[in-house]
Amino acid sequence: MDSAITSIIKSKENSTEKNSLLRGVKRTNAQLDRKYLDGGGTHPRYPVYQKCIYCNHEAIDKTPENKDVVLTNEDRLRVHREIVAEWEVYKNGNDLCPKTTADKDFTRCPPVPVMETMLLQCHCHQMSCSRCDSDRGSTCVIGCLKNDGTLYDWSDGYCTCKICACKC
Repeated sequence: MDSAITSIIKSKENSTEKNSLLRGVKRTNAQLDRKYLDGGGTHPRYPVYQKCIYCNHEAIDKTPENKDVVLTNEDRLRVHREIVAEWEVYKNGNDLCPKTTADKDFTRCPPVPVMETMLLQCHCHQMSCSRCDSDRGSTCVIGCLKNDGTLYDWSDGYCTCKICACKC
């Protein structure tokens, strides 16, 4: 799985098309405005999904709508398992051929259904620091702190924090 994500990142770095992986994914203003982990957003469980594939930052969460996607996909798989069970009975010559949703007979084992895609959202574009001498008021997931625990410097009225500066 890590190698697949790595190859996607490398292909993205070589691509001139902006957000080519997200082409066709329409999100509402409410989805775009939702803050990090707010409104039912959850942190991805697997480490490979805990970093944005574009900016490699950890300000990423699973959208609340993923709960509906999981239910829909589970339902599609359940129906598919039922049809495959009917197919197995038919293949052994014990029953009538199972029907598709369009009432056509299957001539081979039914294909796996198309699943809905779960979304991960990067929130770097929402991160900001409001004061040059404190992390108070910061919306940054790392609190604008360097690895040594000190605050990032300010330049031209903006925080130089790698996450606050990112507009992914």
